[in-house]
Amino acid sequence: MNHESFHRGLRYSLALGILCLMWTACSVGPDYEAPDIQTPAALGFETGPPTPLPPTWWALLEDPLMEELMQRALTNNHDLKIAQARLREARAGRQAAASTNYPTVGASGFAGRQRQSQNSPNIPPLPPGTPFEAESDLFRTGFDAAWEIDVFGGTRRSIEGADARSEAASARLNEVVRTILAEIALNYVELRGIQERQRTTLKNINIQEDTRAFVENRFQSGLGTELELAQALAQLRTTQAALPGLEAGIRARIYQISTLVGDSPGAWLDTLSAYQPLPDIPTAITRDIPSEVLRRRPDVQGAERTLAAETADIGAAIADFFPKFSLTGGLALESGESSSLFESASQTWSFGPGISWALFQGGRIRANVDAQEAQAEAALAQYEKVVLSVFQEVETVIVEHNRERETSLRLESALNETSRSVELSRVLYEEGLTDFLSVLDAEGRLTLVEDQYTQSKTREWTSLIRLYKALGGGWEV
Repeated sequence: MNHESFHRGLRYSLALGILCLMWTACSVGPDYEAPDIQTPAALGFETGPPTPLPPTWWALLEDPLMEELMQRALTNNHDLKIAQARLREARAGRQAAASTNYPTVGASGFAGRQRQSQNSPNIPPLPPGTPFEAESDLFRTGFDAAWEIDVFGGTRRSIEGADARSEAASARLNEVVRTILAEIALNYVELRGIQERQRTTLKNINIQEDTRAFVENRFQSGLGTELELAQALAQLRTTQAALPGLEAGIRARIYQISTLVGDSPGAWLDTLSAYQPLPDIPTAITRDIPSEVLRRRPDVQGAERTLAAETADIGAAIADFFPKFSLTGGLALESGESSSLFESASQTWSFGPGISWALFQGGRIRANVDAQEAQAEAALAQYEKVVLSVFQEVETVIVEHNRERETSLRLESALNETSRSVELSRVLYEEGLTDFLSVLDAEGRLTLVEDQYTQSKTREWTSLIRLYKALGGGWEV
């Protein structure tokens, strides 16, 4: 090998590489800036200063079983496993994009026979009568290296886009966590609400059974009528008819919770079937400000990172308009006999810069740039849509929660009055001062108001859970 020639070529190529690297401070395409979205000055919270949102807001229920369900879901939910796999995929894609910024080195080897053409221009004419050896052995081994220098920033833009997509995948994972935990809490509270309705229904069935027995005794003794007995029995059967639907609702919520935590539908049936009352609603409702909501919500973060990725891809597409510079080289051993392959005379090498430039592509590059710009515009519109939907969601659940709070307070007052009217109507009926319809009406209204009150308390809880979800809490775990 001519070492002087090799080193001269190496110095020339390195000098060109350094010169190209000096140009790489400039990357084609737009530099991304997060959009400035105008947010409402204030949301519809009750009067009071903002308070921090607790990450584990479900602790407000003070229920160890709820905590167990949440932890089980975080390790076993299948949607969560899918999102985790997608995140690993995005991170691997980022690593693959970054690898293009480094030189590639490969090794190769060959051993076999070859036949050359005597008419090849690479073979000098032979003297007349000289035999031509068309077939020969060939042994070759060596290394090849190539490095594309990112002069115009196309590779850097690709890496920038891959970084943003990895962050978007992380946000989507957080969004899955937020959604799963909120769904578990919603189903859990609805389960306890239905169990409470079932319990009050059974209590009212006992009350109405006592009334039926009392009326039947009066009828047997000649003090009551058959009509009163039929009316008492009809009301009892009507109340009993509600039980199958309530039982079906309980089973449906338990099956849904079991699926959310990654288990078979009946896995938690025995554990969750045991009655527990609805917890009291906390008096201090967490308040936040719009900017905090935007920073916390994973879906907003994901939409913003997707926009950043699409913007970076514009630069990667524009870079195809410009030439690509590279440094290539190879070092090999080549011989017609295996015994002389590793001798110094078998050495061969090449080293030098290269350039390629797609001068005409029929408009393909321009079309790719136009398409990528359109994708970036769509990503911006999607981000703006997500932001608006976030504030709409927050405003809605705040109003729902506040109004449901008022409803439950009024129903609580109505329940107290209705319970009192049942007692009075029975006393007056026993004393003969009112008819039996007053008793039936009072007991029917008690069943209705108790059921409405329990449903209202359940909706008050579920609206609070949706509020915490809307404010972006829960994924921090």
